Amino acid sequence: MVLAVLACSGWVVAWRSSSHPVGAEAKRVGKEEKNNSRSNTRSGGREASGAAHVADPATARLLATYSELVSRSSDGQPNKKLVEACRTALKDNDNARRARNFGLLLELARPEDAPAIHKMFAELDGEGRAFDEYKNFAMRWGMVDPIGAMDFLKTQHKNGVIPRADVRSLAFGWGKVDPDAALKWMDENSAEADRCSGRIGIVDGWLKTDPAGASQWIAANAAKLGPDGYAECVGYAFSAHIFSGSTELAGGAAWLAALPDDENSNAAAAYSWQRMQWALKQLPYDRAAEVWAKVGSEPWMDFDQFVNFSKSAASATLADRGLDGYLEALGKSWPEDKVSSQFERWSMESPEETIAWLEKAPSTPVTKAAIRGLVKTLEQTDPEAAANWTAKLDQ
Repeated sequence: MVLAVLACSGWVVAWRSSSHPVGAEAKRVGKEEKNNSRSNTRSGGREASGAAHVADPATARLLATYSELVSRSSDGQPNKKLVEACRTALKDNDNARRARNFGLLLELARPEDAPAIHKMFAELDGEGRAFDEYKNFAMRWGMVDPIGAMDFLKTQHKNGVIPRADVRSLAFGWGKVDPDAALKWMDENSAEADRCSGRIGIVDGWLKTDPAGASQWIAANAAKLGPDGYAECVGYAFSAHIFSGSTELAGGAAWLAALPDDENSNAAAAYSWQRMQWALKQLPYDRAAEVWAKVGSEPWMDFDQFVNFSKSAASATLADRGLDGYLEALGKSWPEDKVSSQFERWSMESPEETIAWLEKAPSTPVTKAAIRGLVKTLEQTDPEAAANWTAKLDQ
């Protein structure tokens, strides 16, 4: 029931008066939700809302009054009860509970509620209470009334200039629900879009609801984003692929590898890969090998990244055979010809580091393929060393 209230009362009620394509369906579901809310109140709101199953008393009390807060909404007028509930939720020094309870209340916020909630934040700020939750509120405002939010906020700031962070947050929310309209607005207001990196905010939000569609747009619109913005969006996209339940890690790595082979894309891919290594440290051998095989042969992948990723895979919690186990798995995913080709390049770029690693590496098919790459380089620079390494292939 809580999920139904969250989904219908927040998003659907917010849009019930709009001309959004889902407006008719929203009205139907909103009517059903209103009837359900009345039924819940008659049958015992605390149990119906799920509040009885919540351990935290403050959150349980909030959930028990959820249906009542919904019923206090009136078209065209701010919900004063909701605004006061938001104020109460913010005045909580338990950061985790404050974020949770305020987030639940935000799901009920409609276009007509937003200016009053903004003014509430301004009042609290004047009392010396500044809250990071304003960012989440601005994101919600961008979901339900982005143009209205822009127009209103221009009246609240000197010279009508909305703070950059607020525009980004509004764009994030807008991107979650209607990225096409949001991008069109940014194209028509390019000065504002460039000042606040508005397109990046849109893409970040879009990735939360449609990672495949947003990723496709990023790859095709590097010029609109600029080098830095493009790199930032590629990073967001790779992160979305990693954490999205609708994609696989290897699919995210494959997307990185499929970016255009140009200077900006290579820099963005390298940045994104390195940025997300903290999330890939506990992969079992086979999954680590599968992910690496998608990107290991790319021109932007350097030898240090290979070494670092190998160390992570070899020391993961489930790694029971160290580097030997990882290289054995890697040999099943990374073709030997690609291993040789990449090590040939690495041995030209970082000869001392490459040789030092190969001298200590266990004997595996991957290692031997790497040595063949090294030999190709040494044949041009040090024939004697090339012969010595060639002899090791038979050992």
